[in-house]
Amino acid sequence: MGEIKPCVIIDIPEDLEPDLKKTCWIQRVPRKLRQVKEAAYTPKLISIGPFHHGKPTLNVMENHKTKYYHKFWERDFCKHIREKDIIRDFTGEVTNRRQRIRNIYAGTFDHVKDMNHFLEVILRDSCFIFELFLRNFENRTSWLIKCIELDLIMLENQLPYFVFTELFDFILENQQQNLNNIPPYLSKSQSESERHHFIMKMTCEFFSYYYYLYGKVTTSKSFVFIADSLESDEMQRFKDIKHFTDLVRQFMRPSNYVPSSEHANCRHSAKELDRAGVDFVPCSNRFLTDIKFNEKGNILEVPTFEVTDFTECLIRNVMALEQCLYPFEAQICNYISLIDQHINTDEDVKLLVKKKVVANWLGSNDAVAHLINTLCDETLFSSPYYGEIRKQLNKVHENFWNITKATLKRVYFTDIWTGSSTIVAVVVVIFSIFSVASNIKDLFF
Repeated sequence: MGEIKPCVIIDIPEDLEPDLKKTCWIQRVPRKLRQVKEAAYTPKLISIGPFHHGKPTLNVMENHKTKYYHKFWERDFCKHIREKDIIRDFTGEVTNRRQRIRNIYAGTFDHVKDMNHFLEVILRDSCFIFELFLRNFENRTSWLIKCIELDLIMLENQLPYFVFTELFDFILENQQQNLNNIPPYLSKSQSESERHHFIMKMTCEFFSYYYYLYGKVTTSKSFVFIADSLESDEMQRFKDIKHFTDLVRQFMRPSNYVPSSEHANCRHSAKELDRAGVDFVPCSNRFLTDIKFNEKGNILEVPTFEVTDFTECLIRNVMALEQCLYPFEAQICNYISLIDQHINTDEDVKLLVKKKVVANWLGSNDAVAHLINTLCDETLFSSPYYGEIRKQLNKVHENFWNITKATLKRVYFTDIWTGSSTIVAVVVVIFSIFSVASNIKDLFF
């Protein structure tokens, strides 16, 4: 027998941290982020796509997905396609779709056997979502919608958006010109651009709650009416989304925002800035991240940040998306970083709630402070946003005259009664001085 030589075994995990330089649109959340709050990135009820497929905790919804899948193909405008031929025809080698779809996902899958199984998962989940969106669009409210809405936004629970547009094209292009099979709302979706517009309209309608919460609301009408114009700027900025997490990110940010050339930090809390004379003012008709500073009145205009039970999950997944795909355009990460710098304690939250800059639906101000203070944990991004605003806030805080004015206003002019009392007291003091001076003059002169 030969001599036994020592060897080194290197254990390499199957799922390495995502490479930020890769162009895969759908990745597992980096381990360092997941360790901060595992539950925020894990679907509760339903798996979409391959990452969480087959997990026992999510199997309850598989029957509902299968039911919706079959209901979709039973629709009149789908009946011309045989269900058993769908995978072959839609993802055949000639289309190059199967490899394109696979290349969108980074990493491996625990419960997906091979490429055919992978495509079955993608197609079934796509049709399930299509049927869900159509029912919502037709006002056939499903109990499923509110239950799984948040799961459909999670980064690891995504399908490439182009699968929906190309599947819809595939179905309607093969329609045998039988307009009787097409429902009224699809009668105008004959061209490719019209079909894609309709899909985007359905998608925005489904997730409209998040648009109204964090987007730029310019009308009281529902999003489906806002989306009716093909030339609408609001719709154009959504046409290149990669998936639903990306759509919600677009809801939160203005498309024309110019990054600041300034790089600065502002470590002053909301209470400290308030004492220095900064006036926090809520503003409507703006995207969540569209913060502006008015130097004339030291006014910081901030869209109201609604903090609800699902805020942490929503924001963490959007921030994880920016960590993986947009590290140099991480506007949501920068926004949270800015808010984090101004909230140190529950007193800061109390002030911002009073100013209506924060809407606290959690009940506890301390819970909001803890949430904001932990959202940026283990994140890494460049900060080209809000640099000029931070610089201006520092300038206000360092100005002694600003602090003096703010103190006088806070102590002596908090309301009309305090202000009136202060003025009366000043007048009394002035008259007293004149009276004393007059008496002294009469006494000695």
